[in-house]
Amino acid sequence: MKSVKVIWASVLGSVVLAAGLVACGGGSDPVLVATSDVNVKLASTNGGAFVGTTLSFPSGVPDFGTAGTTTLSIGGSTTSTTQTATISADGKTASGDMGYGSCFFVIKTSNFADNSALAVGKTVVVNPCEMKVTTAGLVANGGEQLTRVSMTLGTQLGAGSIKITITPDGIVKSGSSQLANLSLTPATGAGS
Repeated sequence: MKSVKVIWASVLGSVVLAAGLVACGGGSDPVLVATSDVNVKLASTNGGAFVGTTLSFPSGVPDFGTAGTTTLSIGGSTTSTTQTATISADGKTASGDMGYGSCFFVIKTSNFADNSALAVGKTVVVNPCEMKVTTAGLVANGGEQLTRVSMTLGTQLGAGSIKITITPDGIVKSGSSQLANLSLTPATGAGS
């Protein structure tokens, strides 16, 4: 009877040891993270990725004729080749269509003055018009993550946030739009 107890104790000990190794990452694949950020030149093929993003430009946007804090909210369809934009500064708001090449904003509604760059009927073209999505160090597990995004509009830099996923093979997506394919590296201190 004593030998049966010893055998069961040995089996139970092996099961606990194996469970402990699995829980501690023993024998599992390493946790992979992105090695760099993503720079995106806005175009009709990727503009939809930024729908729902609001960016704040603390020093204004000279091309819009604003000098104080200015916000740009990107709306519309994630699957369209054009989006909408709502621009706010100094208690005033303009909205209309947003397109790409450079970025252009066709103002359809506005309470800015008639001589403003953001008056109804005006088109504002801004170049460069680029996004930088902070991905360096983010885990590549296919789960949705909120991260920082910055936008260069002409000479000004605005900041906001965006939800992205990074797949285990390095594809960076926002919604259904693919933004980049990044190199991955094992996370520092991750098991191998």
